[in-house]
Amino acid sequence: MKYRIFTLLRSLKFAIFFITTLILTIAIPTANVQAWIVIDDPIGEVYYIPADQPLDKKYPVYRTLRFEEGDIIVTGANSQVILKCSKKDPGTEVTSNRTEPITNICGNSNPFLGDPTEIRRGGKDPLIPYIVSPRYTRLLTKQPTLKWNAVEGATRYIITLYREGLREDSKVWQKSVESKEPVEGVEEFSYPSDEEQLEVGADYRLVVEANNERSSQDEKIDLDDYDVERRGVSGLKFRLLGEAEVQSIQEASEKIIQGQPPSEEEVITLAFHYAKNNLYAEAIEMLNSLVKSDSQKSDIYRILGDFYAQSGLNLLAKKSYLKAIDQAKETQEVLEEALAQQDLGELYMKMHEPRDDVSLLEQAREQFEQALAKYRKLNREPKIDEITNLINQLENLEANQ
Repeated sequence: MKYRIFTLLRSLKFAIFFITTLILTIAIPTANVQAWIVIDDPIGEVYYIPADQPLDKKYPVYRTLRFEEGDIIVTGANSQVILKCSKKDPGTEVTSNRTEPITNICGNSNPFLGDPTEIRRGGKDPLIPYIVSPRYTRLLTKQPTLKWNAVEGATRYIITLYREGLREDSKVWQKSVESKEPVEGVEEFSYPSDEEQLEVGADYRLVVEANNERSSQDEKIDLDDYDVERRGVSGLKFRLLGEAEVQSIQEASEKIIQGQPPSEEEVITLAFHYAKNNLYAEAIEMLNSLVKSDSQKSDIYRILGDFYAQSGLNLLAKKSYLKAIDQAKETQEVLEEALAQQDLGELYMKMHEPRDDVSLLEQAREQFEQALAKYRKLNREPKIDEITNLINQLENLEANQ
C-alpha cells in the first residue's frame, strides 16, 4: 500500500513538472528569431524590398543582413548573393536578374536562427580620452589616422605607440600634440611621417594621455568581449594586413566600386566588405565619408551605429542611432525608425552595469516599446517576437537590480 502511494505521488510530481515545463515553454519567447541571413558580400547590384513596402523602396543588400518573411530580393545583371537559409545550409546562391520573395528561395521552414550583431561595452566615459581608431581592428595602411575621444577642458595630449613583445611592450614613438578643433567630439592626428611605420605581423596599441591626468588606459573593458578569435587581434590592439591580403581585398573593392564618384550603395557595400575582413577602422571611415557629405539616408547612420557598437564605442553608437531615428522620422521611414530604436535599446541594455541605477534600462524600455508599436503597425511578426524577447530580458535585469 505504501509502495502504491509512493508510486502515485512520484507520477503526480512528474506530471506537474511536465505541465509546468510545457507552460513555460509556450509562455516565454525564445531568444532566437526567424531570419535568413546573407553570409558573403554581394556581387553587383543586389537589393531587397522590405515586406509591406512599395516595390520602388529598395535597399542595398550587405553581408549579415537578415531577411524576414515577406521580404523580396532583387538582383541585377551579373549579380550574385549567397544566403544561409537554414542552420545546416552551406549557402544558397541567388543569381542575376531575379525578383523573388525570400520564401520562394529559402522556403518557409528551417530558418537560420540567431542575431549576428555583437555589442561590446566600452567608449562610454566622456572624461576619458579613449581610443576611437585604430581600435580592435586590422588595417590596410601603414600610417593610419589616429583618433581618440576629445576630453572637455584638455588642451594637450601625449600619444604613445607601443608594439607588443613576448615579455613586455616596446615604445615605438611618442608625440605631444595640442588639442585641435574636434570633429563630432573626436580628436585626430595624422600618423607621423618621420616615425617608424607599422610592420606586418606585429600587434600595436595606442595610449593617449590628456593633460587633465586622464588616460585611455583608464577605460575598463571585458577582454572576453575583445578576443583574438573574432578579429585576429585582442583587446584594443591593431595589426597591419600582409601584402597578399591587402591585394586580395583591393581587387574585390575594385569590383564593388563601379563608378567615380561611387554611389552611396557602393560605399555601404564596400564598408561591409571591409568589416567582413575585420577592417573596422576602414569600414567606419567609409560610412563617415557619407555622413560628412550630409547623406539623408537613415540606414547609413544606423549601420554606422552598428559598427561603433561592435567596436565598443558606445557613445558614438548612441549618437549615430539617434541621428538615424531623427532622419527616419523626417523621411517617414517607419521600418528604419523601428530598427534604429531597437538597436538603441539593445545598446542601452549593454551599457548598463549592475552597479548602475535603472536609468539606462528605462531608456531601453522606451525604445523597445516604440519599436514594438511600429512593428505591430507594419505586421512584422518576427520582429514583434524579437522585441518581446528583449523586453523579457530587460525585465530580468530590472528584477536583479
